[in-house]
Parts: sequence; structure tokens; C-alpha cells
Amino acid sequence: MTARSTSSTLSAFGNILGSTAVAQLLLLASTPLLMHRHDEAAFGVFGTAAALALVASVAVSLRLDHSLHLSDRPQALLGSCLQIILLGSSILAVPVLALAAARSDPTVVSALAFAVSHAVWTTTTLYLNRENRFRAIALQNLLPVVIFIGGALWGERLALGNALMFWQATAYVMAAASGLFLLRGLPHFDPLGALGSVVRRYRDDLRFLVPARLLALLSSNITVLGSAWLYGPELAGLVVVANRISRAPVRVLGNGMSNVLRASIMQPGALHATFTRVGTIAAIAGIAAVVVVALLPERLYPRLFGDGWGQLAPVLVITTVAAAFQLLAGSVDSLLNTYEKRASFHVNVALFGGGCAAIGIAVALDWTLILYLWSSSLVAAVVFMASFLISYRIARRQRSAVDGQSA
Repeated sequence: MTARSTSSTLSAFGNILGSTAVAQLLLLASTPLLMHRHDEAAFGVFGTAAALALVASVAVSLRLDHSLHLSDRPQALLGSCLQIILLGSSILAVPVLALAAARSDPTVVSALAFAVSHAVWTTTTLYLNRENRFRAIALQNLLPVVIFIGGALWGERLALGNALMFWQATAYVMAAASGLFLLRGLPHFDPLGALGSVVRRYRDDLRFLVPARLLALLSSNITVLGSAWLYGPELAGLVVVANRISRAPVRVLGNGMSNVLRASIMQPGALHATFTRVGTIAAIAGIAAVVVVALLPERLYPRLFGDGWGQLAPVLVITTVAAAFQLLAGSVDSLLNTYEKRASFHVNVALFGGGCAAIGIAVALDWTLILYLWSSSLVAAVVFMASFLISYRIARRQRSAVDGQSA
């Protein structure tokens, strides 16, 4: 690899990772402002609807877009992916629109629009990645965040139903339209009758990627869905906001460190040392986050987030504890995804199963929200710690292999 190509690759990664980090920081920085404008119930409805919409997004796309990089007819596969999204969303629209009409709730329509547009946005972004159009990807990462924040803060009067969900849907509709514009003229649409052969050709995506992604989404949102079902949208809103704040370091710092560790896989001699540094940074950051949140006086919460958010303090402490363990595991999970793919899948199974068990116990014992969240946090801590230890075992195994070759 030449110095020019290396510099180009690093610049590309900088564009993508930089835009992702900026997007996450914008979401985090805007959260207190959004909390002053929207109450707990609004966030609870938004978080629940968004989680279900993301599940629907995977269902309507069938994840065939993940084969774009390997396809010998990428433009035809891009067209087929868009056709499948259109067909799937048309089928899904029938019961969703009926539900919206029965409940007279436009938020249901917004959730459908978010699901479909998110699927299109994902597909077009993956094709841009195939074409190495990294600046366009950076734009696509930032566009929905900027539109959502601006609309949710200053466009509440224009929204139909839940304003947060409305502007989330609007943001991704515009981002999907932007992606289609950037790829204008590229998709090749075969006859609809050919979709069956496309699905059969890429059936492994349907058999493995769809269940894995659905499980990952459900496991990461199980506390929000459980809180909404057990305690209603007001208390679920506390969990939505607490997750949003506490998981920000996971999305920014954890993903970045995981990519650093992934780069060390090609240099086995440096893998263990990199693992140690990454793990140490993650542990220190997680402990620091827990300490800061635990020491923050509860009387400051109404000043920071608004008068209606006084109950957030204990919820944020609990979710930050879980997020600290998630940061520890997430910063090194590239080793699981590379060497122990089955273990990575089992982590999501354990998180989802443990989350469902916590819901069942909370129902049986009539637990309060705090007890339910502590039990869910304990499950997450155990699973994430096990995930970290498996990654540590992989790093040690690689170091032993290198030492053996040196001897």
C-alpha cells in the first residue's frame, strides 16, 4: 500500500468516524434543551415508537444491502433492495394505517415513515460506502441529526402527534431522499418477478443477519420496552433519556476504541498491548462516569433538565452503571466479531433473555421501576463482563501464539 493510498484511507476513516462522533455529541448536547421542551411522557412514547420502528426497518429491508460489497451486479442488487423495501413497507402499511385510524394517532404514521426511510437511508449509505464516497457518508450521518434537533427544538407547532417522533421521521425521510439523490441513475430495477431469485441467492442474509440484527435491537432496547409496558410512558421517558445520556460514551469512545483494536488484529504482536490500553481507558472512563453521576446533587437536575425531571437522578445512576460495563465490553468487542462470532451472537441472546426474565420477575413481585432497572442493570453487567473476559482470552491466545512463533 502506497503512502498516498494510506493517507487517503485514513482520511476516509476520519470523515466517517468524525461525523459519527459529531452526530452523537450533538445529540448529547441537545438533550437538556430537548428535555426543557418535551416532558417524560413525550420521550417515553418517542423511545418506544423508535425502538419498534427500527425493528420494522430491519424487517422491511431483509438486510440484503449488506451483500452490496460482494455482488457482481451491485446496481441491480441496489434496485432490488429498494424494491423489497417498497414492497415490505406497502404490506406493513396496511395494519399500521388501520391502527393509526383506529387510535386517531398520527404518531403511528410517523413511526412507519421513520422505519421505511431508515431502511432506505441504510441501503443508500452502504452503497455510498461501496463507492468510497466517504464525504457523502459524513453528510448522511450528520443530516438526520441536525434536522431532528432543529425540528424538535423549534418546530413543535408544525408536528403531528408526538413531536419527537414526527421530527425523527422527517429527518430520515429527508436523509433518505438525499441518499437517493446522491445515487440518482445508479439503481437498476429488474422485474418484480425476479425478487424471488434475489432473495434465494442472498438467503444467508435473511437467515442470519435479520435475526441477529433484530436480537441486537431488542436487547439494546429491552429496558425501554419493558419500562413502557410495566410503568407507562412517563416513567419510560426517564429510561429513554437516561440511556441517551449514559450510552453516549459507548457510542463515541467505545466504537472508536473498538476500531483501533480491530486495526491491531493485522499485527498480532501488538494486539495484547493494544487490548490492555483500550481496556484500561474504558475501565477508567466507565468508573469516572459512574462517580460523576453518583455525586451530582439531585437538586441540580431540575436546573439542568427542567422542573419535571426530578426523578431522573436514580434512573441515570443505574443506567450509567450498566453503560460502564457496556463501554468495557464494547471497546474490545471487535475481537468477538472477528474470532468468536458465535459468542457475539450469544451475548445478545443473553442480554435479551435476561431482560425478559427481569420483566417477568418485576411483574411477579410487583417491583417498582428502580428495582426493575437494578435487576436489568445487574444482568447487563454480568453479560458484558463475560463478553469482556472472552475478548481478553482471545487477546491472550493471540499473544501466546506470537510468543510460540518467536521461540
